[in-house]
Amino acid sequence: MKRLSGFNYEIVRNCGVISQVGIVTKELNVIRYNSMPARYDLRAWETDPEDGTRKMRKGLTFTGEELIFLRDLLNGMDLDTQLEEAEDTKSNFDFKPF
Repeated sequence: MKRLSGFNYEIVRNCGVISQVGIVTKELNVIRYNSMPARYDLRAWETDPEDGTRKMRKGLTFTGEELIFLRDLLNGMDLDTQLEEAEDTKSNFDFKPF
């Protein structure tokens, strides 16, 4: 269990590294914060090259149900086409709440 700015966290499982740029990685982990139930955590981590300590950066946490919803949402998208269209229109996103 690590202590950081008034709260504790424990990385229960590393699910994988999504990308790395220099000393910063984007990772999906299962993390338990302050002895609460574990959650999926998608965030950037900065590793100090001198001593190997890791610093949390901004991220998102998901319950298992939320991660399943995100997976299904992504699986239903044509990411290549939507990215190209987004670059062409810049603000044509049609938000549909739950």
